[in-house]
Amino acid sequence: MSVNAGTRRCCGKLAWPPYCPPLDGRWGFAYAINQAGWVVGISSVSTGVPFHATMWVDGTPIDLGTLPGGSLSEAHAINDKGHVAGYSYNQQDLVRATVWRGAKVVELGTLGGLHSVAWAPNGRGQVVGWSLTAQGDLHATLWDGKAATDLGTLPGRDLSHAYGINDAGVAVGTSFVEKAYEFLGQRATMWKNGAIIDLNTLLDDETRAAGWFLRVAYAINDHGVITGTATNTIAHESHAFLLTPPAP
Repeated sequence: MSVNAGTRRCCGKLAWPPYCPPLDGRWGFAYAINQAGWVVGISSVSTGVPFHATMWVDGTPIDLGTLPGGSLSEAHAINDKGHVAGYSYNQQDLVRATVWRGAKVVELGTLGGLHSVAWAPNGRGQVVGWSLTAQGDLHATLWDGKAATDLGTLPGRDLSHAYGINDAGVAVGTSFVEKAYEFLGQRATMWKNGAIIDLNTLLDDETRAAGWFLRVAYAINDHGVITGTATNTIAHESHAFLLTPPAP
């Protein structure tokens, strides 16, 4: 388990304190950055709605807009091609997973339910997030530009979220299972080649004996290194974790 700290970088320029000017001068939040230094998040707008998905390029905020007829939107992540994933309300006031590719705003659809949210794109055009199913369950979802695929859940409850995906198409997130204590009901999860893997099964005996339990995985890089949140069941503390796969 480890936490890595690095230089803060915002809007394509090194800055302290980091500052990304909002669209209308009031407020904004930055969530992700790509290798070009482009930053995405949300910003207040002057149109009477709460906020819009926003991208900052060299310190300049750009309103990414919404799906046609939508009232608000939010950007969660950006890849090195400049493709942005998040969500937007549509004309029917439904929340839909959305990708912004240049001037194009694309609705990704759902697993048959009303709502969906995208959390991360990779460099191959795949996007992960969650969607409601026709039965009303919330499942981790993969969009490949053609269809929405239900990634499924670990045995237990019908509830999972996918938050990150690498260029190999390996997704990570969390899935919920039935447990006596609330913090044990959520397990960091990986979806790989059709398999659903509880990341806690990859921990060594020493780490498990020390009380660590991986709850949520938020990101995975192209080397397979995963980061997220872990809880210590002995000390009752939560820390960031870095899970490095064994050498082949």
